[in-house]
Amino acid sequence: LDVNNRSFKGNLSTFVYIGELIKRKCAIAIIPAINKSYSNKKFKINFVGRGAELSKMKSMTQALNLSDNISFLDHVPRNEIISILDNSECMIMISKNETFGLVYLEAMARGCITIGSSNQGIDGVIKHGVNGFLCQEGNEKDLTKIISHINSLSSKERLKISSNAISTVKELTDSMAANKYIAAVTY
Repeated sequence: LDVNNRSFKGNLSTFVYIGELIKRKCAIAIIPAINKSYSNKKFKINFVGRGAELSKMKSMTQALNLSDNISFLDHVPRNEIISILDNSECMIMISKNETFGLVYLEAMARGCITIGSSNQGIDGVIKHGVNGFLCQEGNEKDLTKIISHINSLSSKERLKISSNAISTVKELTDSMAANKYIAAVTY
């Protein structure tokens, strides 16, 4: 991304999760966390992926009356992910036992405000409050606090975090990413 066209005016309103919908990924925690952050229900979440947690997530969506706010997009071909990221302001993946998720880098490269898991593989890349945010893995309350904090920032501050994310990814060469990944899985 050569030019960051984002404005981040007002509260974040478009969120995305990309990955398997399995227990370890904690995608279900995103639904109540965002819902608690928006009493006016002015948000959209796209869940990209499939997995065993899908039926629970759909049930929760209906129980919270959020069918107009949440879309389940199933598996999306890799070449369509960029468009989804470009139409999202924030990518959230707060999974457990995560090594080095490339989806974090893809989201950061597209200027999304990215929320990852602390003490997992991405926390060497995401610097909390600088180029993204780190949340306790699967912790709905922590995620609610982080979203509220992001929404309390000015659009200029959010744009700076977005631009820092883009810069961070540009600095990561393929070999650096590979070395970090190898270190994470062999450590």
